[in-house]
Amino acid sequence: MSTSEWPELTSETREIWDQNAAFWDEYMREGNHFHYQLIRPTGEIAVRHSVKISTYITPTTYRGIGIKGQPVPTRYFHRPLSQLFQSCFDAGFVIDGIEEPVFESKPNEKRSLSWTNFGEIPPILVARTRRMN
Repeated sequence: MSTSEWPELTSETREIWDQNAAFWDEYMREGNHFHYQLIRPTGEIAVRHSVKISTYITPTTYRGIGIKGQPVPTRYFHRPLSQLFQSCFDAGFVIDGIEEPVFESKPNEKRSLSWTNFGEIPPILVARTRRMN
């Protein structure tokens, strides 16, 4: 998709973009190839799926939708990995193996939250523990 096909890129947006690019061109001077690629991109728009985490370390409990249309919200219990594993460590276990499997990356435009759109982000973590001798 080119920028001309991107409906959100209005003439006002393009003008603001060009003003900022002109400022950085002047500020950084010529010869800064990295800057030039960053400020004045090729015009191709790429869809990138990502995950943004704004809270993690504080244990929380909340309700949310697990499956569209479910009659009762699902209860979620978030705990940081350190707290989850501490129970194992306190009982005399150690972690001797860890896996972070991912799904094969197959873009799915109809299901934007499908794990197949997040081929670099594992949906689960598997840890093997054993008791210390």
